[in-house]
Amino acid sequence: MNAMPQLKKVHRETRSKMFLAAALGIGESTTQCRIRNVTGSGAMIESSSKVSVGTTVIITRGKLCVAGEVKWLRENLFGVKFSAQIGVQDWLDEPFSTHPLPTFRTRTSCSGTKITSCDNDDVDLDENTINGRLAEELFYVSRIVEEIGQVLVKDSFLRVRHSASLQQLDIGQQMLSEIAQLVSKEDKLGRISQVATGSMRGRLLRAKPL
Repeated sequence: MNAMPQLKKVHRETRSKMFLAAALGIGESTTQCRIRNVTGSGAMIESSSKVSVGTTVIITRGKLCVAGEVKWLRENLFGVKFSAQIGVQDWLDEPFSTHPLPTFRTRTSCSGTKITSCDNDDVDLDENTINGRLAEELFYVSRIVEEIGQVLVKDSFLRVRHSASLQQLDIGQQMLSEIAQLVSKEDKLGRISQVATGSMRGRLLRAKPL
C-alpha cells in the first residue's frame, strides 16, 4: 500500500499586534500613522492618508526607516509589503518622537531607480505646530483608552465587578479628548468654559495659589 503523501507545511510569519506610532512618507508629504501589526516582511498600517494599491510609502520610527508597497486597502487600514526584511523587535524597542517628523527626499540613481531617503534633522517649529502635534497624540491616547474600555465592558464579569473603575476609565477618556481640544485651540481660556467635564473645568479655572 502506498503511503499517503505528506502535505507540505506552509510557513507563516508570526504577526505582532500593536498600536505603534510611526511616520508615513508618501511622495513629499509626511504624516503620523499607527502600525497595527507587523512581521519581518510587512505591516498593517492605520492612517487617514489617502493611498492606493501600488503606492510606495516610507515608514519611519525613530532612526529606523523602511520602504514598502501598498498591497491592499480597507477603510483607514492598508497592508504594506516591505522592500527589505526588518527586525520586528528592533522596531518595538525603538522610541518614536514627533519632534520633528522626518522629512523625505526622492532622488534618482544612476540606473534611473528612484531612491527615497529620510532624515530627522532639526527644523524650526512654532508653538502652534507643537500644540497641534501634542493634540494629535492626546487624541490618539484617548482613542486607545476608549478601545480598551469597549473591550472590557464586553466581559460581563468585569462589567459587574468593576463598574466603578470602568466609569472612571470612561471619564478619563473624555478628559483626554477635551484636553486635546484645548491644546489645539489658540483661545484656550475661552475654550475652558466649554469643557463638558465640570470637575476639570473647575480645576483649570481655580484661583492661583497665594
